[in-house]
Amino acid sequence: MYRLELRSDSGPEIAFKIDHEVEELAQRLFDENGDDNLIEPKEIGWPEAYARTQELLKSSETPIFEATMRIKVALALADAMLPDLSSGPLQWKMNEEKSSTTFKDYNRDDVAVQTRSAI
Repeated sequence: MYRLELRSDSGPEIAFKIDHEVEELAQRLFDENGDDNLIEPKEIGWPEAYARTQELLKSSETPIFEATMRIKVALALADAMLPDLSSGPLQWKMNEEKSSTTFKDYNRDDVAVQTRSAI
């Protein structure tokens, strides 16, 4: 017998919670000093998020989380932008965290858009 009240629709909620936990773990891993360069467009607004990201990319030597970038046809939020000073002037490595255990085709598209937006 089918019992509607036992059905669980919590799949998306669980996935969101896991994604959020992975992001928090990455922030603790990459930002040991707790510099907290987290860009939160929903709190500060999109124009300020773009401006803050550009400011940090030019001057910061600490990781930037949810770096917010745009071009005419795309918007991208990089999970983590990691500074690299190993070869002279400041350069950035983009790091994308995924909570899944396998690579999916749409992950490639996601990273491609983010990379193009960051150039």
